Amino acid sequence: MNITFFIKEFHLRHPVIKEIKSALIKRGVNLDFVVLKETILDLQSLGHLKFASNSDLVVFKTTKYFAEHLAILMEDEGLRVINGSKSIRLNRDKILNNITLRKSGIKTPKTITFHSSEIKKISQKMFPMVIKPVVGGRARDVKLVSNKSELEKNEKNDDIVIGQKYIENDGLDRKLYVVDDKVFGIFKPSVLTPSDNSNAFKEFKVEEDLKEIALKCGEITNSKIYGVDVVLGEDGPYVIETNDFPGFRGIKNAGKIIADFLYFKKNEKR
Repeated sequence: MNITFFIKEFHLRHPVIKEIKSALIKRGVNLDFVVLKETILDLQSLGHLKFASNSDLVVFKTTKYFAEHLAILMEDEGLRVINGSKSIRLNRDKILNNITLRKSGIKTPKTITFHSSEIKKISQKMFPMVIKPVVGGRARDVKLVSNKSELEKNEKNDDIVIGQKYIENDGLDRKLYVVDDKVFGIFKPSVLTPSDNSNAFKEFKVEEDLKEIALKCGEITNSKIYGVDVVLGEDGPYVIETNDFPGFRGIKNAGKIIADFLYFKKNEKR
């Protein structure tokens, strides 16, 4: 039995990936790791597709480069793919992510997109506002701005960016990690309003309302191994975004849990 992982090189050193690898090998699974480290894809030979053609399961631990295109090709060939092309697309593009979640009834902060040349047109009611890139991750380039003047100082490039109305909260993000129907929670200190909260990086029991939200997000984005970023406002939880196959930092035995899911998933009937 064979499982092929498409992965970025630095993820190979991640403790959770090492734990997944060890657990699957103990179960007798043959593993192949294909490192995606460039944007070159030979559209005639499609060597990546041939490499995975004998796999019982293909796993993508990246949304970068041409991962979505490869996932589409493999799905068209009848291969079982986790997370699939829809998940990769909706979790990578944060505009699509927000539109799709809101359209399906998930409560998110008021969200806009804009170019730096259009800042004067933004309503003052959007402030304070969180700005972030359309394609990003790990909180890179995420900033909190209080007004238009501050925004103009921070946003001077030619890219379209996302702005979300800041939700007043307790300074802790609720990071929900999901493997199929299992939901785990970690308190994470906000990158926007750093604090010394003693609960930071502690695992917490996920209440039924948050579990329901997390699982619904997975259904909407067609994700099986994913994360949901949540903040608690005065009127309840808001989903900031979802992300594809996160790091599961702080979740005990996360690698074994994921490995068990992948092992039994590959044995399911199509």
